Amino acid sequence: MPVKSHATVFFLLLLVASGCESESRSEKLPSEERGAERAVAEAKESGADKHSSQALQSAQKAIDDARAAEATATREDKDGRAQLAKAEKARTEADRQLALKRADLKGAEAVRDDLKAQLDSQVAHRAELAEKGALDVDLKQTVDPEIDLTRARVRSADSMMSTLSQEVALAELEHTEAEHERDFAQSRVAAAKQRLELARSLYQRAEEQARLARAESLQARNLELRDTGAP
Repeated sequence: MPVKSHATVFFLLLLVASGCESESRSEKLPSEERGAERAVAEAKESGADKHSSQALQSAQKAIDDARAAEATATREDKDGRAQLAKAEKARTEADRQLALKRADLKGAEAVRDDLKAQLDSQVAHRAELAEKGALDVDLKQTVDPEIDLTRARVRSADSMMSTLSQEVALAELEHTEAEHERDFAQSRVAAAKQRLELARSLYQRAEEQARLARAESLQARNLELRDTGAP
């Protein structure tokens, strides 16, 4: 078989191997990877291993870096989207809990205000009875117990409001935390997308470096042929 036919067969084998390899490795950028591998195969077939090894090695390294970036991007995108779904669910629940706590606090405040108004009315009524000549001993037995009971209810309402205020403050912090978790997950997905674009750029760089290696190799071979006077 002529030498030229041997070279053609070798080149075709490299292309087939390159295509199979990229099909099994790349999930997001198969065409970019195949293009880079094809260019590397062409460079090798032209003798770049000998005449342009630096550019060829740079091309191969770019392919390796692109594969690593793509793998990381694929993993981060999957994990980030799962984290985002979880964060969105947590944020929805935080919204609900915050609304409930605020409603509880508002309701407790209304109850406390009603009790204070009732207490003020009872105290005013006692003063009115005293002005009309009611004996203090009788007031202590009839009116004061009701006033004391209302005061106790006001203090209880104040205590309830204090507790609910703390619960609202905690719910607000949890809501903020849920938003931060969502923002972080969104950033993670965005970073994965950007990393995939980096992988695309690296594949393109590898292809161009391999083309450079092929061009340098062909030029070197032509010069060798010219120097030796070969046809």
